[in-house]
Amino acid sequence: KVGDGNELEEKMCAIRSSSAMTYNLLGNTEVTIKEENKIFTPGVYNVVFEKQLRTIKRSPRKANLDALLESEQELIFCEMKMTEWLFNKPGLVSENYLDEGHYFDKESYEAFYKMAQKIITNEVTDYRSYYGCLQQYDGVQMFKHLLGVYNYVMQEDKGMHKKVRLVNCVWELPDMDVLSEKCKEIYFEKLELEKKEFQEFY
Repeated sequence: KVGDGNELEEKMCAIRSSSAMTYNLLGNTEVTIKEENKIFTPGVYNVVFEKQLRTIKRSPRKANLDALLESEQELIFCEMKMTEWLFNKPGLVSENYLDEGHYFDKESYEAFYKMAQKIITNEVTDYRSYYGCLQQYDGVQMFKHLLGVYNYVMQEDKGMHKKVRLVNCVWELPDMDVLSEKCKEIYFEKLELEKKEFQEFY
């Protein structure tokens, strides 16, 4: 199945996968963030791989993040990209994301409806879904992840007063010498576009 949380079994064994990248970065124990860190709150974080979050009502597909790091002070949701950002096509936005009746509360609908309008085109597929307007950066997936994180904090952990972050880690090829000149050209075009579109999304 695609994106159903079973990545721990098969994909984590594939070195090219985001699941393997997540495991290689975080390991299989608690993660300690030290005092000198300038971004995240220092502390000991528990790690949950393939964290699934609800997005809209009656949707069989959940936002499937690669990992959640949780300490007493902070939640860090992680979306990793190994080679997917190079080869995969950005996702689609179902028309249900534009319908207030599918949201869990009015406030989230108002915010995410506005956001959806900025990341989709007017082109509709046969499945009543809209194409995303970004070509290389998967803003559609990150939009759904943001909604899932919002729902998690507001509904499943009401009253929780922790910092919340969504981190998008993207692997870049460390050794250009393995590529032909033509492949280097294509790679750098994709990389430049991915970074440009991330800034647009951000």
